[in-house]
Amino acid sequence: MSSIIALWVWAAGVMAQSGGQHAFEFLRMPPSARILALGGAHVSMTDGDPLVAFVNPAVLNDESHSKVSLGFLNFVGGVNAGTANYAHKLKDIGYFHAGIQYLNYGTFLEADAYGNTYGNFSAGDVAVTYGMARAFDKFSFGANFKLLNSHLAYQSAWGGALDFGGTWYHPKWTLGVGAVLRNVGMQFSSLSGGAGFRLPLTAEIGISKRIPHTPMRFSLTLTDLQQPVLFRNDPSLPPTYDLAGNLIPPKSQTANNIFGHTVWGLEFLITKYIHLRAAYNHRRRVEMRLENREGLWLGGFSVGGGLRLNRFYFDYGYAGYHAAGGMHQFSVAFHLNSFKQGWKPEPGVDPAKKQRRDSLRRLADSLGVVQERPRNPQLGRTLEPQEKSPKTPKNERKNKPADALKNED
Repeated sequence: MSSIIALWVWAAGVMAQSGGQHAFEFLRMPPSARILALGGAHVSMTDGDPLVAFVNPAVLNDESHSKVSLGFLNFVGGVNAGTANYAHKLKDIGYFHAGIQYLNYGTFLEADAYGNTYGNFSAGDVAVTYGMARAFDKFSFGANFKLLNSHLAYQSAWGGALDFGGTWYHPKWTLGVGAVLRNVGMQFSSLSGGAGFRLPLTAEIGISKRIPHTPMRFSLTLTDLQQPVLFRNDPSLPPTYDLAGNLIPPKSQTANNIFGHTVWGLEFLITKYIHLRAAYNHRRRVEMRLENREGLWLGGFSVGGGLRLNRFYFDYGYAGYHAAGGMHQFSVAFHLNSFKQGWKPEPGVDPAKKQRRDSLRRLADSLGVVQERPRNPQLGRTLEPQEKSPKTPKNERKNKPADALKNED
């Protein structure tokens, strides 16, 4: 019974957004805890999280190489979902990723109209995704191909979809812009065996900006741009009158249709290893509210955080969807290279400084500029510009080559 209630709550949430006219609605689900905590929509990230590539494939970069990301989402009534993805860089070709998303509705008791039972059956959805991206200076473009399957008891449906995305990042301004067109495709076969439904086509544009001199990063995502009108008054509802008998006009939906396209997010970058997140999704709050409910509830709001421990990146997100309950999602990521012998955790790197340094390095390579820097065997590494080797004690200087002594001086 709890699975049936959870299935109804989830269906109410996703079908309220589309009128129930689309197949494979589970593609709207946030693939990672970080995206869930940022309102369920974010297309302008530039830190290479492979799970975000399910939303916008153009986010893949050098940080994505050899990175594995896993996610688990827990909903009410035993409904759960999961994601897994791996990203890899091929030199001079681009970035690739492959992953899977699933939604499990649980098990149900099969019975006929007379109460005779015939055992249990299950229902669920699966998407297998393969994608690639390529960077061009500050721009990056990518695409995903998805093979889709949905099953209910003994019936199954198949489909295919494409995603197209792009990002632009300016390291000096710490400003990122992203755009994506998702779920361009069709349903090959339906559960009923008849004509297939349309897929939940989605167009999104977003920006993210690090606020100067603060540990905060602001984001704004415009969602469902392919559908300008999100809310309409129900014409089948009877008219209402005040005590004087005057007709009460229906509420205007203009404000909801404007702000319903927006998702506002904020990240608090407390340290390079600890982040806190919060967001507000106006459409979710309007669609999932109950008319007669009193008191405070978290519909439309979401919170979460991220923690880096040694080689692992942990993320948690919570979103209030309905009075019946919210969503809890967990994600973990790590680099496969980090398990190699001799690996040491790198100190946190400012993405803006890293991307600026990489851009300058690519520019120097394209111009044929080669900057040779002296290598000091005592430190075991290449010296940075304007860096000198540590002084050698006087009693050892006579046994040291002249070139090494010159570098110290």
